[in-house]
Formats: sequence, C-alpha cells, structure tokens
Amino acid sequence: MALQPERKMVKLDTAVLDAYAGKYERMGQSLLITRSDSILVLNLGNRGIPKRKLSPVSDTRFFDSPGSEYTFFKDEKERVTHLL
Repeated sequence: MALQPERKMVKLDTAVLDAYAGKYERMGQSLLITRSDSILVLNLGNRGIPKRKLSPVSDTRFFDSPGSEYTFFKDEKERVTHLL
C-alpha cells in the first residue's frame, strides 16, 4: 500500500468554506459538500460510502483521507463555478 504524500494543511475562514458548500456533479456522480464547524464534509449520498472530511491545502484545493484531491474553481467575480 502506497503512503499518501505529506501535505501541509491551511486554515480557511468559514466564509470561504461556506462558498464551497453545495451540490456538484463529478464524473457522473452527485457530490454534496457541507460545512461542519471549520471543515468541509463530502457526502456521496446513498452509495454506502462514509462521509469524508476534506482537508484544505490551499484556498481552493482539498484532499480526503484516501488521497483523492478536490479543486474548486471560481469565475472572475469569485463565484464558485465547479469542482474537479
């Protein structure tokens, strides 16, 4: 089993996290992102997959414990447009 690369977490303001909360489509899957206190939580719905904490490594990049990375994109008005 490969070890995950070491990543340095950053602390984000709750207003930044709130902007990322919402429903997204990624690779044909619906993802629900919510904020719980000072973290983001990923919920894949009723697929039997537990919720995952998303840890920030920048203002727009997050990762979960299995090592999947999530990047939020914004438009020129700083509105979140999508998630990859």
